Amino acid sequence: IDRLVFLRIAEARGLEAFGELQNAANSDSLGVYQRLMSLFKRADNRYNSGLFHFSSVKGQLGPPDSVAPTLKIADPTLRTIIGRLYYPHPYEFSAMPADILGRVYEQFLGSTITLKGRKADVEVKPEVRKAGGVYYTPVPIVDYLVEMTLGPLLEGSTPKDVAKLRVLDPACGSGSFLIAAYQYLMDWHVTCYSASKKNSKKFLEAGSGGTPRLNTAERKRILLANIFGVDIDRQAVEVTKLSLLLKVIEGQQQLELQVGRLLPDLDANVRCGNSLIDVDFQMPLIATEEERLSYNPFNWDGEFPLIMAAGGFDAIIGNPPYLSIDATWGRKDPRLDYIKGRYSDIHTDKTDILFYFLARAVELCKGEIGFIVSRSFLEADKAQKLRGWIARSARVREVLDFREATVFPRVGINTAIVRISGSKAVKQSSFRRLKSKSLPPGYGVSYLRDPANFESNTTLFSNLDSKAWVFTDQTSAALLAKIDSAGDPVGDILHIGQGMQTGNNSAFQLPATKNALAAALMKEGLAFRRARNSDIQPFAIRSDGPVVLYLEDARSFTSLPPEIKAQLNQFKDALKARKAFERGDCDWWRFTWPLHKEYVESPRILV
Repeated sequence: IDRLVFLRIAEARGLEAFGELQNAANSDSLGVYQRLMSLFKRADNRYNSGLFHFSSVKGQLGPPDSVAPTLKIADPTLRTIIGRLYYPHPYEFSAMPADILGRVYEQFLGSTITLKGRKADVEVKPEVRKAGGVYYTPVPIVDYLVEMTLGPLLEGSTPKDVAKLRVLDPACGSGSFLIAAYQYLMDWHVTCYSASKKNSKKFLEAGSGGTPRLNTAERKRILLANIFGVDIDRQAVEVTKLSLLLKVIEGQQQLELQVGRLLPDLDANVRCGNSLIDVDFQMPLIATEEERLSYNPFNWDGEFPLIMAAGGFDAIIGNPPYLSIDATWGRKDPRLDYIKGRYSDIHTDKTDILFYFLARAVELCKGEIGFIVSRSFLEADKAQKLRGWIARSARVREVLDFREATVFPRVGINTAIVRISGSKAVKQSSFRRLKSKSLPPGYGVSYLRDPANFESNTTLFSNLDSKAWVFTDQTSAALLAKIDSAGDPVGDILHIGQGMQTGNNSAFQLPATKNALAAALMKEGLAFRRARNSDIQPFAIRSDGPVVLYLEDARSFTSLPPEIKAQLNQFKDALKARKAFERGDCDWWRFTWPLHKEYVESPRILV
């Protein structure tokens, strides 16, 4: 499908004869797929790209595709697919930018094909389902991050300097950040070359409307020299390469390729692997194919030897995944032990995977880092070690906190942009908080730059440590200090935490018809009324909530009243299926987590 899309866009832009795919689909000679393979092999010779790679070529990193030539695909299937690429279907491929394809593919990357007998089902991947879906980073966020991350590196540089610049997205997805970085570098080169008549003649040509643009050879050189990506998903890697190739031919003319200006092979630039797990990971002796793809260890020194030998990448950008590794992978997953040992300086129980992407980026980068991440790491107790480690290992340039404003409208995660530098010239950290509770429709990069839209303050980077990264203006800080000096901190006199978890509410809730039994059990301390959110008022708790069994103080199951034993026995299989019971953390007839039971009968303040 990648090959079909590429050739269809090439047709629309005059790089291929228009209608060749359509002719292959409608021809009666041979089969449709055989005719497509002949087009693909011609493209292999013409474009010299990893997208079309059917024969061994010196210098190409990846192995040739030996599977595609052996496939058998029914003609009607291919005719349907190819037919939808042409009029009257409403796709204008000549005008379609590479990042639009990325938006489409980003959704596809969250799915997997499962074979069930002779049927193929498209299902959402478990990690994507638990994370709430795959979300495409809005263009203004991408452009802002690219501009602010690459800008300090390009300032005062020459094209010769920039030729050594290495930009990485360690979780590249469909390549949106790499496409934006590639475009930013091309625009910078156009501006630079335009100032010199010699360079203008050598590297520039007239684009659409007469505006200058880089010639093909220079576009290819910049892509191969500067742009790098890694993703654990092989589909994502292929989509990133496709998107970057489409960017190379954007605005291209057929004549240029006829004189031998070939496309680059991106196999060495965009690699497949797990950015967080190296090859010292102990793979299970009997690992399924799904597990091998999920673990997919990656050796940075082996995959990018010259870059790593030179101290690492100059810029790292992206939107790393956000998910709880404990909840998503499961407590028996071997990756958890590896993460705990490999990232011991920042590891705490129930951490978000983005913590380790932040740490890995600092390890891999000698220059500038720009990520958009969940803002929880700025304040969460579980991120104390991470904050302290970053403060010791690098320098925070900027935190742009979106607070309640949702960058990703369909997901309830509050985000922040964090920019980290390896430069010792950075003395202060900037903290900017969005004033508005929402981002305006159609906002652009200029909105994110405008200081009027943010509450801003700076602090010496040396003031950052493991404590929450929440800074305010001097007036507010003085007021808070005055309040703090007047009494004891709330944390010293209150315990704030999660309550008890049954693991199966239905098993422990008494039916409303058993009022007499409920009253007797409550008198014995074997049941309590549950406080629902709506029951908790400012100064009291309503007492009409459901009655829930509380058996943590019972001596044994046999000591329980017969009616209670009968109710629990109805749910015995479900209660034994709880993960906490399987791990041996609880009896089958008790709560999963009787958290803080010492507070059950104590006076309390509730919010």
